[in-house]
Amino acid sequence: RVAGTLDLRLNLHALTPDLLRAHLRANGPLWLPLTTASMAPQLRPGDRILVQSASPSDGAPADLRPGDILLCAAEGGLLIAHRLMAAQPGRATLLTKGDALRDFDPPTPVSALVGRVIAVERAGRQRALPGAARLRWLRAYGLGTMFPFLRRLKRALIPLLVAGALAALLWGPARAAVPCCWWRMPPAT
Repeated sequence: RVAGTLDLRLNLHALTPDLLRAHLRANGPLWLPLTTASMAPQLRPGDRILVQSASPSDGAPADLRPGDILLCAAEGGLLIAHRLMAAQPGRATLLTKGDALRDFDPPTPVSALVGRVIAVERAGRQRALPGAARLRWLRAYGLGTMFPFLRRLKRALIPLLVAGALAALLWGPARAAVPCCWWRMPPAT
């Protein structure tokens, strides 16, 4: 099935989440332009995203999994494409976060869900966002997102390791001839 394309001459601000949901249910997936960098590096400004319907039921839809990129309606009708971090079925809320953002979004009600991003087009090349990519993403970025102190620790350790390696390269051979500790000095003969 061929996905529809949104005519960019239309006023995107006139496109309400309810109208978009109805269009996705009736006509299938739709290409939409992306304008922000909150999902960089996977999604960048100027990319187009293919959105498929993900109709909410009483709780979170069963086919949504952490790692999926969802299109949700924020206050004021603004559409936001962010990654699903957790679904809370008992409270009917979704916890999302932009990859390039430090903090999680406020809990999003399932009723604000518009669709799921299934592909991205950049520079004329289309690329699907399969389930395996979700698992790689969770392994690679999940710990840093869930435990911010690990991210800070990584930022602090890398410069120290680089400085230590440089010091060893620059001063290592010169210091090797001079004993550093008196108790390791060889006995005088």
